Amino acid sequence: MKYRVFTKKSELDKAFNSLNGLLQGISSDNVLRKEELEELNSWVRHHSELIGRNPFKEIAHVITCAVQDNNLDNEVLQDLKWLCAQFIDENIYFDGFTADIQTLHGFCHGILADGHISDEEIYALQKWMLENEHLQSYYPYDEIYTLLDEILEDGVIEEKERVALTAYLNDFIDLKSINIANKVDTLTKGVSVEGLFHKNPRIQLSDTVFSFTGESEKMTRNEIADVIQEKGGVFSKGVTKKVQVLLVGIKGNPCWAYSCYGRKVEQAIKLRKAGSTILIVNEMDFWNKI
Repeated sequence: MKYRVFTKKSELDKAFNSLNGLLQGISSDNVLRKEELEELNSWVRHHSELIGRNPFKEIAHVITCAVQDNNLDNEVLQDLKWLCAQFIDENIYFDGFTADIQTLHGFCHGILADGHISDEEIYALQKWMLENEHLQSYYPYDEIYTLLDEILEDGVIEEKERVALTAYLNDFIDLKSINIANKVDTLTKGVSVEGLFHKNPRIQLSDTVFSFTGESEKMTRNEIADVIQEKGGVFSKGVTKKVQVLLVGIKGNPCWAYSCYGRKVEQAIKLRKAGSTILIVNEMDFWNKI
């Protein structure tokens, strides 16, 4: 926690960028639902430690009043977006790429907030992606872009494609409503989308080339290499074309939470764009497999 003296400003930045995206996602289909209102309220509760800081305090108050009055209309949404914009536009030193990735994360959260992704929301997400092509090579932009491209290639959004997108977004969106989260989990049960940080990745140990990035909660990097080799796999210190699985350690300096991701993950994404099938896996899924 001692690092928070340095990261508090970044926490506030991240909160506002995610809220900005969440509001855009919720309003993208021009239909406001009770579940989306509840998700906004959950966002306020989740960031309660920032409640005393302006302008967060003002935005939290507007959201809380809208929830209490069950009155979230387009005017209230526009007010919230404006308040976010005032804060974000004045933040001259914050890294623009990180801000936009956090906005994308919030946008995806917004369109998933009611447990259903409509055609309008899919097209709105595609429009946002096309307007922010500078995010290429940043996770999860590339993955979502590729998935949307496949869905919209023939101009028809099939139900299985909608479910696939829902399953992918559900992998990295933390829905606060238990009912909506259960609804999405039921809808996407058994659906596998080739992408990053799968909940249940298909990991083969023998004759598989692994690499590792970050810091593990269980072992040193050398010890992890030993485990992989004992199980018949191959360990590579760097990410090359031969690497089939990149393991991402979950233990790290708190300051890392405000960057996008590490160099090796970026290399892996570039390889995927070039046609590689390299899988990027949370280390806990690896230990579960072991």
